[in-house]
Amino acid sequence: MALGPHVTLRRTTQPRFIPLHPNLVHFSELLSKLEHVPARVDEIRRNRHSFLIYHAPSHSDLQALFGVLYAKLSGKHQRDLCLSLIERTEDRDVLVAYIHKTDKAVLVNAGIGLNLSDDVWVNRAMKLSTTPADCKADVVATMTALCKCSKSSMTTMLYDEHDKYVTLEYVDEATRELSDDQLRSLEFIIQQASSKNMTGFSLAFHRGKVQLKERRFARQSVEDNIHLITKKNAALHLQAMSEFRPEWSALPMEVFDRSLVGGHQGPLTIGDFFADKRLYSQTSLLIGGTSRYGKTELLKAQFFLLSLRLRGKDPVLGFVQTVDKLKVVQDHLSRGSCLLLDDIDPSDREQLIHSSHGIWKSLLAVASPADVRGRNSDASIASGVPRGITTNLESADEWISSITVKEVDQLAIRSRLCFVNVRERLWVRDEPPANSVRILQPVMTSTDAEAAMEAMLMR
Repeated sequence: MALGPHVTLRRTTQPRFIPLHPNLVHFSELLSKLEHVPARVDEIRRNRHSFLIYHAPSHSDLQALFGVLYAKLSGKHQRDLCLSLIERTEDRDVLVAYIHKTDKAVLVNAGIGLNLSDDVWVNRAMKLSTTPADCKADVVATMTALCKCSKSSMTTMLYDEHDKYVTLEYVDEATRELSDDQLRSLEFIIQQASSKNMTGFSLAFHRGKVQLKERRFARQSVEDNIHLITKKNAALHLQAMSEFRPEWSALPMEVFDRSLVGGHQGPLTIGDFFADKRLYSQTSLLIGGTSRYGKTELLKAQFFLLSLRLRGKDPVLGFVQTVDKLKVVQDHLSRGSCLLLDDIDPSDREQLIHSSHGIWKSLLAVASPADVRGRNSDASIASGVPRGITTNLESADEWISSITVKEVDQLAIRSRLCFVNVRERLWVRDEPPANSVRILQPVMTSTDAEAAMEAMLMR
């Protein structure tokens, strides 16, 4: 096996790579066992005390040389070669990967396994001075989780100097699936190494850990908000579209601003609202009808899908049942997010303490920022947030007249609306589907629960 043409041999007093361990079996003894010795390898054998390998960043030639030696050695010599190369060269991650690929058993026997001995391997790969026993018991689980959720192998991330590993976005993406405890374990591991020895991922993590924690906190505040539907909790709040009758998209829809419907042939439908960006970007969808027909569930699913189309991998749907609750979602609704106000009757002054034609004109105008008065403090909704409203009232005029009797204000509100009246069930079946995720599952029997309560009371 010959080395590549870009490999050069040079005499140097300050070698780039640390020489092999002096107690390792001599190159001459190793190479003498090879049947075919390439010319350059033979040159290394003759001048082993003066020449060192100098190779390109791809490491392919170092792997090739190592492969030639490794394949011809017995088990004991293989183990010695593994340990010596890994401990004495800066390319230990490349060699560990090669050994792992060719003969994992040798790696495990050498005490550098990638399964049960992850902690040993991590300490060697990162040049840590601490012993594995000093690390927490969950270090192995942490690093295993990092391997699974990252786009690259851990060794490459920890050592590689590629630009993509030194961005905060990459570090955030690579550690997103780790729990807070696992992230603290990872921080503990990295802190054991000197910052001057850090490169790539470990250096970026070390420098950006404060900003990383801020990002995680902001993301967690979204996921913990019960008034927000995201990809994390979508399974708890949304019904699959297969649960709705296919005819839902053909429900007739009134569009009061006729300047927005140019190009449409025939009557418009609710399906046109979600398909035409002119409609969802400039008007709000009001859907009325009898309760338990599936209005809310349909709009939740459709507005979540719309946010997914507008934002890509990070959809957000705000779901509130009072105008005042807009304060708890306003910070998380940016352009491309969607908002659903459920079961809103503007004439219900017990629920809507502040409800006026000015508030609703502002709230229904999707293309402009909305300022809404609330208890103690106001709420603001960004522009570019498509909005839907459900109500039990069966006509747009009835809903608008509950806000104001002034004709000029009614016209202004009507121009901001599209209206759909649901007169029959939207579900495929006669009854609403039972979402198994929403059904509370007991973890104890009644007898066990009573016994547990008795034990609590006896303390």
